Amino acid sequence: MWPDKVRRLSIVNTLQNVQKKRTSGSQLRSLLVFGAEDSFTDFPIPKLFPTGLQLLTVLDLEGAHLDMFPREVVKLLLLKYLSLRNTKVKEIPSSIKKLQNLETLDLKHSHVVELHAEILNLKRLRHLLVYRYEVESYARFNARKGVKVPAGICGLQSLQKMCFIEANQDNGA
Repeated sequence: MWPDKVRRLSIVNTLQNVQKKRTSGSQLRSLLVFGAEDSFTDFPIPKLFPTGLQLLTVLDLEGAHLDMFPREVVKLLLLKYLSLRNTKVKEIPSSIKKLQNLETLDLKHSHVVELHAEILNLKRLRHLLVYRYEVESYARFNARKGVKVPAGICGLQSLQKMCFIEANQDNGA
């Protein structure tokens, strides 16, 4: 049990640690999930916080058992930080453009290989962190793979850090 005005919440190991009796979440600003062994296939977080997470600015789902981008995330309009690091997410949907306040998108070690043009609508994006390691053989153990980005990515005026992108002569990125 926790007070009604909880602003930051860390969930460790399992979502069952969150008691359903005290899950208002209306004042919650930061939600961090660490080492959750629960399946996130149906993204249970909205069920844990039925009154919503409208004030949420930080959502860290690092290492969560996610195969797809949770569509409920794009309803978090105040979100500034989103981490899907070490997940099995393969694609970022075009609805990401709704997150106009997003400043950091952390997709390191996810399965995302390409970002669509809608990423260019995130005018406040400052940190775009996306790459993965692929061990093809022991001879090339340290093989980092970048992501394909749309032409015009350099037009994001607020962007300060971007790692890694795949560049080719046909792309124009």
